[in-house]
Amino acid sequence: MMITVMSCLNVSGQTRDEKIDILNSYIELLNASVHGLQVAHVMMEGYNRVINEYVDINSNELIQISNKDLPQNLFGGTDAELFFYVKSSTPEALAEIAKRNGSKLELKLFSTLNFHVDKLIDILGDINRIRFDVENFIKTYDLNDRQAIYDLYIILERAEKLYSDYASVHHMIAELVKSNAPKVDDNMVISMQSVHRTTKIIYSSFRRGEGKNSQRNINQLFVHFKNFEAGLKQHIFNTEARALVNDIVQDMDSVEYKLMQFELGDAVPLRYTGYGKFYAYHHMLLAETNFTGPGYFKHMIDLLYEMDIKALHFDDEPPIYKVLYPEKKDEIEGLSEKASEGITPVDRDIRQRRMEFSNQVIEVEGDYLEIELSDHQMMDRDSVTLEFNGEIVLENHLLSRVPIPIRLEIDRNKNNVLIVHAVNLGIIPPNTVAIAYRYKGERKRIVVESNLSVSGAIRVDLNEN
Repeated sequence: MMITVMSCLNVSGQTRDEKIDILNSYIELLNASVHGLQVAHVMMEGYNRVINEYVDINSNELIQISNKDLPQNLFGGTDAELFFYVKSSTPEALAEIAKRNGSKLELKLFSTLNFHVDKLIDILGDINRIRFDVENFIKTYDLNDRQAIYDLYIILERAEKLYSDYASVHHMIAELVKSNAPKVDDNMVISMQSVHRTTKIIYSSFRRGEGKNSQRNINQLFVHFKNFEAGLKQHIFNTEARALVNDIVQDMDSVEYKLMQFELGDAVPLRYTGYGKFYAYHHMLLAETNFTGPGYFKHMIDLLYEMDIKALHFDDEPPIYKVLYPEKKDEIEGLSEKASEGITPVDRDIRQRRMEFSNQVIEVEGDYLEIELSDHQMMDRDSVTLEFNGEIVLENHLLSRVPIPIRLEIDRNKNNVLIVHAVNLGIIPPNTVAIAYRYKGERKRIVVESNLSVSGAIRVDLNEN
């Protein structure tokens, strides 16, 4: 009898079911956090819209809510719980529950999980504070002042980084929990885990903006969908469970349709114009998978409860927050006069300007140099002409955040020089261009400044050693 009991216990003294319950408290924390982040995301998009009303982006389709519509702390306090954490506590309360439950785990796992949980709560606190920072800035400063707009975009960029930081910590906690969860033998649960795992792989590639292997992963997900449906014949469901199964299948059909649209081309709905294809589909799929949809991650958890199956739950996918930059800051109402001072027609012969060499040098290993040009920091309508070894290789090009690739042939018999001529000064002088390249496999970046009388120059040295 003693041997039988011991076989049901792990090294920390919990039964299999007890350990699953402990680990699920961390998953519940993650899912509540994502719920709050999605609420904050709507508001941050709204702030972005307010700023972009001063520029040329048609953003009136974005939903806007304000701080007065939300609790003081999105992620903690009883007011937040009453607002929208319907069946669970706030992330801050769930963090304490998870840490208390986690004390029964192996010491190393417990310490590592709680280190990441503390970091996660800090990030959520920063995101909660930044929404007030933006609101107070808008109330305090005149957005007709171009420097004020520039500073406001910097605050939004902080929010963008915080969302990215949250996703990284979320992933670390989720992977730790999954790798330490007891295995299950139920084929339906294994099938749901495959669906969840492959969905997260697709989300991860969309987050990175990578299309590589996307078709293979999408096809694999469709196979998992079919396997899930085929395996349902082995189970007998009560009325409530059958309704959840139908919800899951319906969610899967919606995801399949959207992923097929993703594979067909680059077109995205109007409200995502400017955000890009990967962001758009990442955002659109959240409604079909996450708790707030509700999507199949939530419905699969509900099915486990309904069928009294003890297994690890499924963590939601965190949203991406991306700052949407204007394309035509020179047409801002109220800024047009100021902006026109900076956007001056180019001199007839820009090559008569004085050159100022950068103290940095671009090193190249072979006969060709491949560079990428983009606007530095905020996109403020800088345009440039690029000259290499006396030849114009790019003329009057409007810089953006999307890099433009250029391939240059190195002359082994002379000193190679790359010159950046400012066509205008943009909204915020001077004209700045970021030049990225690789040397010995390492990505490097140089920022070159120029104005209407001085052009920025960089020496390009051939170094094959």
